[in-house]
Amino acid sequence: METFTFLDEVMALFTDLTDGTDADRLDDPTPCDEWTVRHLMGHAIGAAYVYSTVMSGTNEMAPGPMDLDRLASRVGDDHRAAARAAFAQLREAGGSVDDRDAPATTFWADVTFDWVLRMWATDMLVHCWDLATATGQDLSVRDDLAQAALDLSYDYVAEVSRPAGRVGPAAEIDDGATTFERLVAHYGRGL
Repeated sequence: METFTFLDEVMALFTDLTDGTDADRLDDPTPCDEWTVRHLMGHAIGAAYVYSTVMSGTNEMAPGPMDLDRLASRVGDDHRAAARAAFAQLREAGGSVDDRDAPATTFWADVTFDWVLRMWATDMLVHCWDLATATGQDLSVRDDLAQAALDLSYDYVAEVSRPAGRVGPAAEIDDGATTFERLVAHYGRGL
């Protein structure tokens, strides 16, 4: 799947879920340990801005634990507008890169700019499930979109995220699971 198709579709899914989330649900728990809906949205917003810096070459990525107060502050008074602004900046920053196959440096590896955009989209696709589950919204993910994320995530989750404690052990899944269910389980979410 072409990178910007992948990115745009994930942004649209997350934006639709954000639009469907009432402000009185922002402090509800999510499937992510210790994270509320506000923290989850703050992570999506903050990651979009940070990944934008990677695209521009200033790279503000830093390893370490998530600061929950900082995540929550990213949401501000209008969670819908905050998400749209962050996603628009990431899309613009990604679109301004002339050679997406050029090396991009992150705190975990030297990768390509294209990989950075695809990894953000993969992470956010899993967080779409978290947000939908936390807020009781329906979520339908096409198989090809889920497969694009799953293909990218196998090595990254096993070699980087899981050893760093950012992703739990893979959850058990039935043989008849959809591709999206396999992706979510790979990220440690029990269905």
